[in-house]
Order: sequence, then C-alpha cells, then structure tokens
Amino acid sequence: MVAFAFFFGTVVVAALLGYLVYRRYSPVHPRRSVGLAVVSAIFVIGLSALAFLYARASYPPADDPIFEGRNTIFIQREELSGAHRSDVRLAFPYRVRKGSDFEILLLISTDPPLPAGNYVSEVTGPESLRFRPETKCPAPVDSAAACKAIKEEKSQISLGWDVTPKEEAEATLQLTIPEIWPNGGNWSASLKFDGKEPLVSRNETKVVLSPDQPQFRLTESTPFEGHLVITESDRGYVQDRPSYARAGANIDLDTRAIRFPIQVVTSLGLNGTTYAWLAVVGIALSGMLGTGWLWKALELFRARREQLGASGLTSWSAKALREAIIDSFDYPALKTLLAEDMSPSRNLDELVSNTPYRYQVGELIAVAAREGWIGSFLQSALNARTNKPDGR
Repeated sequence: MVAFAFFFGTVVVAALLGYLVYRRYSPVHPRRSVGLAVVSAIFVIGLSALAFLYARASYPPADDPIFEGRNTIFIQREELSGAHRSDVRLAFPYRVRKGSDFEILLLISTDPPLPAGNYVSEVTGPESLRFRPETKCPAPVDSAAACKAIKEEKSQISLGWDVTPKEEAEATLQLTIPEIWPNGGNWSASLKFDGKEPLVSRNETKVVLSPDQPQFRLTESTPFEGHLVITESDRGYVQDRPSYARAGANIDLDTRAIRFPIQVVTSLGLNGTTYAWLAVVGIALSGMLGTGWLWKALELFRARREQLGASGLTSWSAKALREAIIDSFDYPALKTLLAEDMSPSRNLDELVSNTPYRYQVGELIAVAAREGWIGSFLQSALNARTNKPDGR
C-alpha cells in the first residue's frame, strides 16, 4: 500500500542519515557530535513530515468522500400508444480505488411484465478491469455477460457484476440493455443523470429521445435543471452537474447501449485517521533514527558478542554464569575473591561502575572476557566455592 511505502521509505532514509551521523561521531569532541545528531534529527523530522504531506496531497485516503455513494443513469422509455413502458436504472461508482472491488447494478421494470425467458446483458471494458457477473450465462455467451432467467412473468429484474480494477485507468465501459422492449414503433424516452434531467438548452426544454433521435451524449457543457440567481455581479443558472459529466456518457437506444465512465485511482490504502497516526509514528521514528543511535546500539551489541565469543561464552552462558556468581557470592565475598584468590589481584571497585550488584556482576564478566582472564576468574571462583560451600 502507498501509505506503508512512504512509511518504510522515510524510515530507511532516516536510518541512512543516522549512519552518516554515527560515522562522524568523535569521542574527542562529544559536544560537536551531539549537535550534529540534533541537527540531523530536526532535518529528518522535517523531511519525513514533507513526505507524508506529499503522500496525503497526492493520494486520497480509503474513506475519502470521492469513493462514497453511487452514480445513476435512468432511462424511461414508453410507446406513444401506451402499450409498453420500460424503466432502466444503471447504478455504478464513478471513482473507485485500485484493487478494491466495486459493483455495477442494472435494475429493470416494465409494464406490462416481462414474459418468461432468458435476459442477457453484457458489460465490456479495458483488460485492466475484471468483470464477474453475479449470474453467468451458459456457453457460448461471453463470460462477462450476465443472465437472468425467469420462469414466469415478472415486472422487475436485476443484473449485477462485481468488478476488480487492477490498474489506474480512465476507462469507458459499455453495457447492453436486454431485449425488453419491442423493436420499431413510435416511442419517446426521458433521461436522468444522478436524478437530474438534462436540457436541450437554457430554455429549460428537457432532452427527449425518439426514433428520429435515439442517441444522447453527456458532456461537461450539457445544461441541467438549476435555479435562477440574480446578484449585482452575475445573473444566470446555478447548475449541479453529475461528477462524471466531464468524462462523458453516451446512450443509444437503437443499439440498446449505455457507455459510461469509470475512474480508477490509487489510494493511500488506509483511512484518514489511521494514516495520520502512521505519519506521526513515522515522523517520530525517523527523528530518533536520524540521531544515529541505532548504529551505535548495533556497534555495542556486536562488540559484546565479539568479547563473549573470544572467551568461548555465549549470551546464554554469560547470563547463566552471572546468576551462578550472584547465588554464590555477595559483593564483599566477590571483592575478596578478586583481591586475595587471584593472581594478579584485582580491585572490584575499579573494574565495575557504581550500579546494582546484578549489573556489576555482568559488567565484571564482560571485562574479564575482554581482557582475557575469564578462565582464571572462573577457576578461582570454583575453588572458592569448593573450599567455602557458602561462598560468603
């Protein structure tokens, strides 16, 4: 998903900048090194914030209002003799998310009712859209065609498709209306786009299709019903066109075809609130990584592993040894062991820092491993434990 791509991208960039800070670290000039780390952290925080803001401006969140609701194209066709009337409603979302399934629904009602039979409708579009009809037709009909078989008269039927958009696209789909009305004859048809009737011109004459004019094309300049406004600076109609008017739509009742647009866009993959929290975490994490602490921690971990490996100790065995010493010796006894039972003698106070005893023992083991006298230390401890069972 786009959101996680930006998240991991900013974290990786921050880690690389942190590595440069780590490489520039100088124990001789600690203040300069700390200042460099602070500057790097501020720079990375600003860079990460800009990256997340750019992603939000370029890609809508999954719950953006542009993905909500359905668009509709409504056709009402009737014979002038009144013998037959058909209502056709096509419902579809104009804007959809890449990789997120959506539905196309065709609702048909007639008067008189449709006779028993098999009614076929087909949707075609680019290869980037995968169509799955809710009710497939038997071969050899196209696999993208939907069928509705009725065994008795019905006044209403519906056909639907589930569609998977695999790529970004400005696609035009074509749907064929089943054979629900008789051919020929005198008829008229009215249209509605998202519940609004298109006009022939500003004189509020509504579009009406007929055998002489069976086609209509919707464009961004198509006038719609509106309300008259009169102000000091302007006079005219305020119109609310369908969101897909610019992309266009076409209706041809001679061929029973409806062409309509679908816009497939890439989203962040997360809703707005989740993305905001992801951005906060990403910016904070980037700021910390920009100081170089990760690489310093890895260096210390690697050094400790090398020390323990050189002495033949693993992390597990070092921990077990620490617990054994703690159980066998208290601080005075351990100090006596180092001063009196080892050669050369050592001062425990000089070997470890002023921390709780458990950490002092761990530090002592690390020092012994690093300086190469861990073997003699263990032998002295074993001898002391053998000669003095309480170790105290």
